[in-house]
Amino acid sequence: KRSVIGVYLGELITEREHYLRHRREDKWDMPDDPSEVAYLEEREHRLSSLKFGGPIGGSENGGHYCVALTPEWLERWFSVPQDLISVIDAEDPDRSSWCRLINHAPRKSLACNAVLKKNGTLVWVEALRDIAQFEEIQFNYGDHVPLH
Repeated sequence: KRSVIGVYLGELITEREHYLRHRREDKWDMPDDPSEVAYLEEREHRLSSLKFGGPIGGSENGGHYCVALTPEWLERWFSVPQDLISVIDAEDPDRSSWCRLINHAPRKSLACNAVLKKNGTLVWVEALRDIAQFEEIQFNYGDHVPLH
């Protein structure tokens, strides 16, 4: 209990990079800046050429492997600077840790046996209770995740 299970590793990206990767309404709505176009094309090529462990949905994965580094209240009340490192994106298995594969569990569920902790750009997974061998590790992704 309260042991560190793993560190959530991935690419540290800015608010702008996060927008370009995951928030554009239309994937054909390309930016005007040639360096941003090259950035998106490189990412598309890198993800499409993965032989194993690529993100579900490829480059159109909806940011499902992202962890925000900025507090939710900051994003709600203020405009986050575009050049601020604000997200860990673990979509690429070659640039991330196994923690990207941990599934969601509702906060009050018995299946919720871990929690995500943050300090600056360091994010880790901590056990909430003893976890049995071969038991699936799950944590709550946040209140914004729809429950089915």
